[in-house]
Amino acid sequence: MFLLTAITSSQQVESPGLTRDKATSILQSIHIPMADTTRIDMLIQLADYYLWEERLYQAGLDSATSFLQLAISLNDKLRSIKFDGYIALMRAKIAHDRNDTATANEFLNKSIRLLESANDAFTVILAYTERLSWFDVRIPGELAEINSSIQAIFLQLKKIKDPAQKPEAILAIVWFYQKT
Repeated sequence: MFLLTAITSSQQVESPGLTRDKATSILQSIHIPMADTTRIDMLIQLADYYLWEERLYQAGLDSATSFLQLAISLNDKLRSIKFDGYIALMRAKIAHDRNDTATANEFLNKSIRLLESANDAFTVILAYTERLSWFDVRIPGELAEINSSIQAIFLQLKKIKDPAQKPEAILAIVWFYQKT
């Protein structure tokens, strides 16, 4: 009930991506020596920026893919399940934007499995909200998938341990609902 109220009563919700200034700042500092985990996080943020802000353009998808490839290369050494899960989520978004539904679903399911095994409920919610954005509520055959994803989101909300992440998760859900 709260979610429906938040969706209907919310005003314009901004993209959860980075601002252009922040993306530029990260891009300028990416070559400074730092821990691999920090660099992977920065590469993922840059890929995320291009997915959110430039996803309508082929160059934006290509840039996001390039940053993800660099993150994948670095994570091959670290083997972080959480990074693997988030990278799979972004690869699913790219595949979906390129109208490759089978690959998009494959990466999204992989993302959910990895992120659940890493106990990252917040990012699992982002994966399910991404899935929701792919469905059309006017198509009766998709209602079961929509209901399944919504139930999964509510289960994940209960698993979030950091109280600061719950409002962020709800805002992400609201943003996706407004987008669709």
